[in-house]
Amino acid sequence: MGGRIAIHFVAATPEVRAFIGYYPTVRDEPTTPMRPVPPSEATSKILCPSIILYGADDTVTRVPVQEKMWRAFLANGQSLEWHFFPFGGHGYVDPGAVGYHAHAAELSWPMVVDFMERELQWSSSSA
Repeated sequence: MGGRIAIHFVAATPEVRAFIGYYPTVRDEPTTPMRPVPPSEATSKILCPSIILYGADDTVTRVPVQEKMWRAFLANGQSLEWHFFPFGGHGYVDPGAVGYHAHAAELSWPMVVDFMERELQWSSSSA
């Protein structure tokens, strides 16, 4: 749920300079009065670079929905870095999560650091 909220927040907040989505929770669901815009449509309003990371074993946001989100992010025309691991489930960086995958977690952090350094002129040495 956090990723879905984050997508809508970033889409509604043009001041956001970068979006980092660790396996954002998105489901293929009908719209409702409380959720009138699906995340795949909200991405069209994102005005910043994004990095999105998913694992193939994610049982929360399944691969077909991940692919739909990938196409939506590509269509918005902003800089996109998309990483799909052939392993790892939802929560793959959290050792306490069912989807935890140590190798995917190990691979992800340097990618995110590189993204932040490049897009935000952020220095990992200052962290």
